[in-house]
Amino acid sequence: MADVETASTVPGTVSVIRHGEGSFVEKGTVILELDARTEQLNIERLEVQVENLKATLERSETLLEKGSSISIEEVDKARSEYQIAAIELELAKEAMAKKRLKAPFTGTITDMPIEVGEYCEPPQILFRIVDTRQFYCVANIDPALAGTLAVGDKVGFVSEAKAGSEHLVLSGEIVFISPVVDSASGLLRIKAVFDNPDTVVRPGEGGFLKLSEED
Repeated sequence: MADVETASTVPGTVSVIRHGEGSFVEKGTVILELDARTEQLNIERLEVQVENLKATLERSETLLEKGSSISIEEVDKARSEYQIAAIELELAKEAMAKKRLKAPFTGTITDMPIEVGEYCEPPQILFRIVDTRQFYCVANIDPALAGTLAVGDKVGFVSEAKAGSEHLVLSGEIVFISPVVDSASGLLRIKAVFDNPDTVVRPGEGGFLKLSEED
């Protein structure tokens, strides 16, 4: 399962919470926003400046092409001023973007320990998002069993809460078999992935890996 606690990289006051606890969101969705009035005004100022400098550069280039009394140095200066302003505008937009916290992947927001109006500073956690649609099970096995296993082999997972049940909770497949044996334990590490419809297995829940679904 993907499980991430997300913090802002910049300080600020929470102005809007667009999706709260329990919300299922797609990757890239804006979850919450920090106050960005100053950043917005700076962007608007720079947009006007860039537009004016661009017009000045275009007029200077036209005059130079027509052989008017303008030097190449003046045109180069106008071009530099325009390019610098354009870079400053991009930096301002990046600063603005940092005030909008987005979902790093598709999943469910499971925790949001902050409210609108609260001030936060890095590395304060603003929300936790979990994708329970799939999970990995890691197991350490006897190396003697490895000869009968291969990546892609079907395996089963039984929830620890249902350890006495004969029914497999989920079916998955092996995605990794370590090429080395752990020197301390003498065991081999394998990893299997399982689809998890309707969150049959919850985050943090333990279980048992069956190397054969018929076991």
